[in-house]
Amino acid sequence: MATRSRADSRPWRPVQPGSDHLSFAATGPSDEAACFSVVELESQELAGEALLWGIDTHNRTAHIGIALRPAFRGRGLSVDVLHTLCEYGFAVRGLQRLQIETHGSTLTKP
Repeated sequence: MATRSRADSRPWRPVQPGSDHLSFAATGPSDEAACFSVVELESQELAGEALLWGIDTHNRTAHIGIALRPAFRGRGLSVDVLHTLCEYGFAVRGLQRLQIETHGSTLTKP
């Protein structure tokens, strides 16, 4: 919940299981967002999610979002994901500007 509340611009609200309002429910294609799963190739485990959001086809801009599970942070996956999203945004979607905002947090070692 802490990662989602920092990464998502929408407020977190509890919902009942099975609700139609689940934020991660599968939906059809959207012109405003392109969502992807991040999978570590070696283990085939789900490492997190990535997306282009706020896609503006008129101004050809979008925002980049990357959220990795704690166990997969610090392995260089975010750089690979960033390169992939840039390739998709620029070459496939024809965008001209991608923007990423970062959240500065203190990392602690166990």
